[in-house]
Amino acid sequence: MSPVINHPVLGPAAPSLGWVPAPRYWLRRQRVLDHMRTLERGRLLEIGCGGGALLADLSRLGFDCRALETSPAARVVARAMNADTEGDKIVETAPADWRGSFDVVAAFEVLEHIDDDVGALRDWRDWLVDGGHILISVPADPRKFNAADEWAGHFRRYDKEDLHKVLKQAGFSVVSSETYGYPLANFLEYFRASAHQLMRKQWAHRSRDDATAQSGVNRSLDSKVWPLYSSALGVRALRLADSLQKRFRDNGRGNGLLVIGRRI
Repeated sequence: MSPVINHPVLGPAAPSLGWVPAPRYWLRRQRVLDHMRTLERGRLLEIGCGGGALLADLSRLGFDCRALETSPAARVVARAMNADTEGDKIVETAPADWRGSFDVVAAFEVLEHIDDDVGALRDWRDWLVDGGHILISVPADPRKFNAADEWAGHFRRYDKEDLHKVLKQAGFSVVSSETYGYPLANFLEYFRASAHQLMRKQWAHRSRDDATAQSGVNRSLDSKVWPLYSSALGVRALRLADSLQKRFRDNGRGNGLLVIGRRI
C-alpha cells in the first residue's frame, strides 16, 4: 500500500514517512499553482524538490517534470510521493543533456541555502530554453532572520529589491513579484522560531549542509498538529488564510517572496 495520501484540499502527504504539508508550505503551494496554471505546459525542472509533493501537483497539472534533489532523505520521500508519475526522474546530479532543455525552472525555498546565489541562478538559466520562465520563492525580510533560519541552514533572507537584483545579474527579467503568507505564516513563524531557539542545543552542532539536507523533509513539528489542521475546521481556517494572503500579496508584509522571471 502506498504511504501517500491525497488530501482533497491540502494535497499530497505521507504522514507515515514523516512528511506533511506545513501551513506555510500549503499557502505557498496555492500561490505557485495559481501562477503555474497561467503558463503553457512544457518541460519543467524543480530544483530542491524536498518531499516532492509540489512536483506531484505540477505533474498533474500537465507539466513534464524532472527534479534535482541532493538530499538522500528527501529523495526517498519524493520518489514515494511521485511513484505514479515521476519517481524515476528525481536525480541527485544534473546530466549534461539538460542544457537549454526546460521551459520552466522552479526553485522553492532553495536559493537562501546557497552561498553563491547569482552563480546558482546562472547555472539554472543555462537549463532553460530562450524565453523560458523561472519561479523562485525565498524567505522574506533580512531583518527577520531567526533561529528557524539557522536551523534550516539558510545563508540569508531577501527583500524584493535584493531578489530582483540577483535575478537580473544572472540574466533574467522580472515578470511578477509578490509576498505570500500574510498574516497566518507570519504569526506561525514567531512560534516556530521560538521552538527552534529552545531546541538550539539539539541542533546547533550540525553543519549547514546537514541542516539543508533535512530542512526539506523534517516535519516533526508539523506532524504533531497534522490531525488538527487537516480536519474540517483546520481546512476552513487555512482556506481563510489563503484568501487573506491573496488580498495582501502586494503589501510587502508576507514572510515569503514569490518571483517569476524570464530568461533574456
